[in-house]
Amino acid sequence: MSEMSPISAISAFRILELPINSSEEDVVNRSDLLSGKFPARSEEFRHAREGLQTIRRDRLRNALLEFPGASYGGGEWEAFCKKFERNPVGVARFTPANQTPGFADFDWKAFLRLAIEERISSSPADINPAIRQAPFSPGFGPPPLKIYDTIFG
Repeated sequence: MSEMSPISAISAFRILELPINSSEEDVVNRSDLLSGKFPARSEEFRHAREGLQTIRRDRLRNALLEFPGASYGGGEWEAFCKKFERNPVGVARFTPANQTPGFADFDWKAFLRLAIEERISSSPADINPAIRQAPFSPGFGPPPLKIYDTIFG
């Protein structure tokens, strides 16, 4: 059994970002396109193209090891980013040129109101489960361990 080279350890479909049902023409076009975009990886693209075109066993192995429904590219991520892109708010837009925000630029009353409301609205912790499952019964009396026991075992 021959050892797999590091290039062939990755699926040729993944290298070329093609679906497993792509035609040989798609393989050639995609390989040429990626080789033009990334000349440093042209050897990797050429090897992937040859594996998909010439050796049927390699193409079947790559198709078998590919995740079902794998989709590379297609612009799905770019479309998502464009759809949900939001322009960040720049502080410089709201302040005069060459002036950093100061103490007076913030609404401290609103900040304190939010902090106090958050503090008031928090509910007290329920300690009943902790008391019921305590390792010793709580109450008055001597502690379960004496200092002598903890120091000298």
